[in-house]
Amino acid sequence: MIVERGRDILHRKKKSNNQRYIYIYILYIVIYKTHTMIRASIALLLIVNAAYAATTQNVVLNRDVKLTKSFTAESFKASSMNVSGTLSVEGEVTASRVKAAMLTADVVETGTLSPKAGDTIIIEGDLELSGSSDKASQGVSFLEAQELVLGGTKQWRIVAHDTFNQDTKGWNVAETSTCGTSNVFLGGNCQQTIAKKGAEKIYTNLPTHSEIRLKARFHFLDKWVDGDTAYAKINDEYAWIDTPGANAGKINVCGDKHPEAGLSQLLDVVQTHNSNTVKINFGAFMSENDACKQSWGVDDVEIYVK
Repeated sequence: MIVERGRDILHRKKKSNNQRYIYIYILYIVIYKTHTMIRASIALLLIVNAAYAATTQNVVLNRDVKLTKSFTAESFKASSMNVSGTLSVEGEVTASRVKAAMLTADVVETGTLSPKAGDTIIIEGDLELSGSSDKASQGVSFLEAQELVLGGTKQWRIVAHDTFNQDTKGWNVAETSTCGTSNVFLGGNCQQTIAKKGAEKIYTNLPTHSEIRLKARFHFLDKWVDGDTAYAKINDEYAWIDTPGANAGKINVCGDKHPEAGLSQLLDVVQTHNSNTVKINFGAFMSENDACKQSWGVDDVEIYVK
């Protein structure tokens, strides 16, 4: 009988514990539901307050906002904005940087246009460049692009420009001169080494291309006679051969007492080329062996590819 009494007490205690667990669970549900309702009420209150404020004043959000659907506003200002779909603006977009897979606009005013590596900038319409005349002469240098297409035609891209004002890096000779001005060029009066050996440089790391263009200004200094010629080579093949131009013998600003045979005579040649290196040579066939009586120089050597 004592044993049966003990079992009865134990059974009642277990039943009491189970009821306690049920009460705790019900209390948890009530608290959770109440908390959820409070959160929902606060969120609804914020939305209503924002909607009301939107009709009377600007809405300022100091946190990130993520929208999964459309958003319409008369004006919008943010430190940064990322749109995975389409951004349509009837007015103006002002930003320090705009990055897009495709940009369509009536007017784009920018200091620099830069595509991703391998992409192409295509401009359908007029391209207007503004600035000083010296910058305008540089063409489309404001474009940071591997390739530029205007009106369906690929444009030349400059990859090297040697002015010799600072150094002669990469050239086989280091002899430089000036003539009447502070402008420095390679070679010149009494520069015996370049007169005998010529000038040579190998340009490396050229981008992918199918054509190459060589531009430079050639100086015919002092006395040149019939049969004397200057030349430029691209990869050991003659690309340009010429003699003094129409201004021969009219200006004397360099070296010997003889007027210059020709100054700043432009050479501009194009060849088929696809290698990532190119060798450029300049030289002359001259009747005089003394560079103090007959010499030459070259300046503003430019390499273009497309």
